[in-house]
Amino acid sequence: MRVTPSDAEITLGQNVQLAASLADAYGNAASGRTVTWASSQATVATVDSTGLETGVAVGNASITASAEGKTGLVSVHVKAALPEVYTLSTHAVISNWARLVGGVHPNGASTSAWFRVGTDPSLNAYAETSPFDSIEENSWAWAWVGGLSPSTTYYYRFVARNSVGLSMGEIFTITTSPASGTALLTKTGLSGATGSQYVAQVEVPAGLSRVAFIVSGVGDPDLYVRRGTTPTRGDNDCTSAVASAYEVCALDNPGTSSSTATPPTATSPCGSPDSRRRQERRLPWALRPPPRRPVRPLTGGPA
Repeated sequence: MRVTPSDAEITLGQNVQLAASLADAYGNAASGRTVTWASSQATVATVDSTGLETGVAVGNASITASAEGKTGLVSVHVKAALPEVYTLSTHAVISNWARLVGGVHPNGASTSAWFRVGTDPSLNAYAETSPFDSIEENSWAWAWVGGLSPSTTYYYRFVARNSVGLSMGEIFTITTSPASGTALLTKTGLSGATGSQYVAQVEVPAGLSRVAFIVSGVGDPDLYVRRGTTPTRGDNDCTSAVASAYEVCALDNPGTSSSTATPPTATSPCGSPDSRRRQERRLPWALRPPPRRPVRPLTGGPA
C-alpha cells in the first residue's frame, strides 16, 4: 500500500488530504477497499476516516493507512504558524489615557505581543507599548497608555511576533474626553466583603457627549454600568473587570446610567481567590475564531 503525499510538513491548524493506493497480486490498482486511518500521536496530528490530517500541536507523528492486512505509513512534522492576533474594543478611555485590550494565539512558538498607537488612521506612524514576552498559550492582554491629548481620536492595534513572523490585528479607534469635566457623583470610604455590591444612580445632564465611571482604591473591584436600570454582571452596557484596583467605564451619549461596583476584599489588597478566578474569563470570541486552548490574562503597566 502506498500513501501520498509520502512525507508532509504542515503548519499548526493546517489540513492535508492523504490518499491510499492499493494494488492486487499482479500490481493492478485495486479499488473499493475500505481503508482505516490512525495517528501515532493524536495530540500532534489527527486523521479522520477519509484520510484528512490536521496539525494540532508542534511535533512529529506518523499516519497509518490499513486495508486487508496491508499498511502504508506517512511521516508528519507539524511546525509553528504565524500568531493569530486580535484587537479588541475598550470603554476605558478618558482625557489623557486609555486601557487597550487584545488577544493572541501563539500557534506553537513563544510569542511577544504589544500595542501600536497613533493619530495616523493607517498607523504608518505610531508609538508602541512595552511588549508582553514569552507568551506560550492563548492569552488576552491589556495595557495602560498615558500622555494622550484630550478630545483627540487615536488609532490602535494589537501586534504579535513569533519565530515564524509578524501578525497585526485590526485597527480600532478611541476618542479621548475633553480636558475638563464636572464630577456628577463622588463617593469615598467604600468597603465591603467579597461579592457584595455598591449601587449608585447618576442623573446625567442633557447634552453631555461622554460620562466616565471610575473606581479606584485597593483590592480588585469590578465595575458594571447600564443605562436606565441597575446593571448585572451579565446584563450591562459596559464592564471593567481586569486584574486591577483601578476600573473605568466611559459611555458616549450617556443619557441616564446606573453603576455597580464590586468592592475590594477587606482582607486582601490583591483580591480574593474568587476574583482571581473571574479574571480567567474567555475573550468574547463570538466574532472571532474560537481559541484552541483556554485563555489566560496578561496585564501591562503604563506605556
